[in-house]
Amino acid sequence: MITDRLLNFSNAQDLTQAPVGQDTPSTNAIDFSQPRDFGPTEGFKVWVEFPNTPSPNSGRLDVKIQVSTDNQNWNTLEELPGIDLSLVGPGSPFAVRAKPAFSNTPYRYMRLTYNPAQAMTSCTVTAGISLDVPAQIAYPKNYVA
Repeated sequence: MITDRLLNFSNAQDLTQAPVGQDTPSTNAIDFSQPRDFGPTEGFKVWVEFPNTPSPNSGRLDVKIQVSTDNQNWNTLEELPGIDLSLVGPGSPFAVRAKPAFSNTPYRYMRLTYNPAQAMTSCTVTAGISLDVPAQIAYPKNYVA
């Protein structure tokens, strides 16, 4: 998947030092006041993937989408369903593919927060926004064998 680094919340962010039961903000907040190339003006999706299998491979990780007008005071726009870490692996690195909730309140900044249910000995996360997130789709062959 081709991603724009300006649209990434986290790029292999290490969550091993994230306190259990507390929100850890993503390493980047996206500033919507700057020009961003979203392509056609349709909704975008938030995606979260694990480049490596997290350890321990049990428990869950909660992810929230937060917005702000000043990059200081953050409000939760949406709480995404908790990620079951036992389902994350090399064959299914994408843990979240979500279209954020619509907000009537204008906001300038957006970030994610990560909240692990247990201490992680190995866990990196990459997240961002894009128009769509690819899925592994098996198309029928276009020939007769």
